[in-house]
Amino acid sequence: MFDDDRIAFGTNGKSAPKKKLFLLERLEKGDTKTPSSILLDAGTTKDGSNELNILFERKKVFSYPKPVDYLSRLIQYGIYSEKNQIILDFFSGSGTTAHSVMSLNALDGGGRKFIAIQLSENLDESLLKASDDAKSIIKNSIGFLDSIKKKHLLTEIGKERIRRAGKKIVEDNQDKAGIDKLDIG
Repeated sequence: MFDDDRIAFGTNGKSAPKKKLFLLERLEKGDTKTPSSILLDAGTTKDGSNELNILFERKKVFSYPKPVDYLSRLIQYGIYSEKNQIILDFFSGSGTTAHSVMSLNALDGGGRKFIAIQLSENLDESLLKASDDAKSIIKNSIGFLDSIKKKHLLTEIGKERIRRAGKKIVEDNQDKAGIDKLDIG
């Protein structure tokens, strides 16, 4: 169960252990209450963390990031037939919205643009005020930013994610016509 990530110890890792049950397992046990969400299959924060782990070489640099598929789906719902809209994210954090826009454009040839706005949160100051759970992630972020010689700002994490996501999207879609014209930030 530990190897399958079936035991959870809460967000801080210190809570009483609980066994995770997934939707299909709940249905097999006769629990017919299904989550009432059209976004059920759009990913979880664990998926978002896995996406960031790939981009940031397995360094956990952000807490509870949203998955790209989730935001891509929301963008599609909001502007389904419009592939050249501007998407504005006032709290861009780790840059998932920007990543989602670039992914959607690679998928359907759209020309959507994004504007990502984030306060220049100083991570050194945040570390002093952070709870124990958050401290390790902030330290990882600071260490990562040191390794790429950037200031200790949350905005630098977002900008680096946009650069890395854009590069990965192009690499993953090399054979796709027009990928060389994709705006990747």
